Amino acid sequence: MSPPNILVVTGGHPFDHNDFFALFDSLEVNWTHVEHPAARKFFSPEFAADYDAFVMYDMPGIKYRRGGLEYEFPSESYKSDLLALLEAGKRMVFKRHASCFMLSPDGR
Repeated sequence: MSPPNILVVTGGHPFDHNDFFALFDSLEVNWTHVEHPAARKFFSPEFAADYDAFVMYDMPGIKYRRGGLEYEFPSESYKSDLLALLEAGKRMVFKRHASCFMLSPDGR
């Protein structure tokens, strides 16, 4: 059996890249890293097909500004692609705060 292909999605917050990616290096998996906003492309069924699972360690759509937070709401296609992947059984792991922003802050 070949090792699974994992897409590691980051963006929106600082973290220790070396330690975090060392975790994936220690596993028997093939992994690819993509950061937001480029990561959105990989949620389309066409690009997602190459991956057995997604690991989400991101906070998409939130930008830290001097006066506070600025929100970028997910597009309808991004939301529908994500839901389609979940309904199709795509495996996803949401690390920490990544699960907080599956929908826009106002619940859309």
